[in-house]
Amino acid sequence: MSGLKISKQFFLEEGLPALKDIFPDIDHMAAFGMAGEGSDCFGYDDEISRDHDWGPGFCIWIESAADDNLNTELKKVYENLPRKWKGLKTRLTGAPARTGVFEISAFFKQFTGMDRIPESVLEWWAIPDFMLAAATNGEVFSDYPGVFSADRAYLSAIPEDVRVKHIAQYAFQAGQSGQYNYLRALRRGDIPAQNLALSRFGESAMKMLYHLGCRYPPYYKWLHRGLIDTGEAGKQLSPLFIKLFEKKEVIDIIETISSRLIEEIKNQDLSDGGSDFLIDHLADIHDRISSKELAILKIEP
Repeated sequence: MSGLKISKQFFLEEGLPALKDIFPDIDHMAAFGMAGEGSDCFGYDDEISRDHDWGPGFCIWIESAADDNLNTELKKVYENLPRKWKGLKTRLTGAPARTGVFEISAFFKQFTGMDRIPESVLEWWAIPDFMLAAATNGEVFSDYPGVFSADRAYLSAIPEDVRVKHIAQYAFQAGQSGQYNYLRALRRGDIPAQNLALSRFGESAMKMLYHLGCRYPPYYKWLHRGLIDTGEAGKQLSPLFIKLFEKKEVIDIIETISSRLIEEIKNQDLSDGGSDFLIDHLADIHDRISSKELAILKIEP
């Protein structure tokens, strides 16, 4: 059973009853669930994941920490939950804190760096997309007040201009590293440069597929694991990335992946160019960004 399902059971069977003993109306005062950093929040955990930051636990999200008494008492109840449950060590203490009681704004600030939700496209652009993936993953078990879920839904819906800017960014990085620099490193016999270019290409191409599928890419080590959930293009290309990093038919695979990315760009009406080089589509993609201040921002090579 996945860590997320185990944590939900722990909350329903142990956490919520213990909380209601002290606060009978607690389910109308807070939100509960699991989200944030950790493979279990993405549903990617396995046996290897169990060596750290894994086990039954949950988050309690309250609207404000102004009521210090409530905050303190909730923490006491949480810390008094069983240290072991169904043979598993529970996550009740330790750093960094991934379970326990959080003020909603403080919880999201861990990922956005802001005391409030982002408003302008430049504020959205400044937040790393893998952090937004962590802020909006997992599952909300219960949220009668609805404040946490509303903020979470807002953060889940990336503005279209920002999504398109990310597509431009990763198209540039994939084209430069894979279709250009990898070949030059190959001709030079520069093996470290070849491997760095190949890694850069794979990471950028996969991140691009997430944004083409209107999803946030997770932390780099989980990019391929979640690729099949990004849409048809991600499903089709997933096996090719395995072959790519096994160093099989590298040049052909780079071009096949690039061609499929360009096809998807055109399917979404982000380019009408005829080139088979990803970088040649950047001008068209940027023309689709309505925010001029975002469109002209230099993207990282």
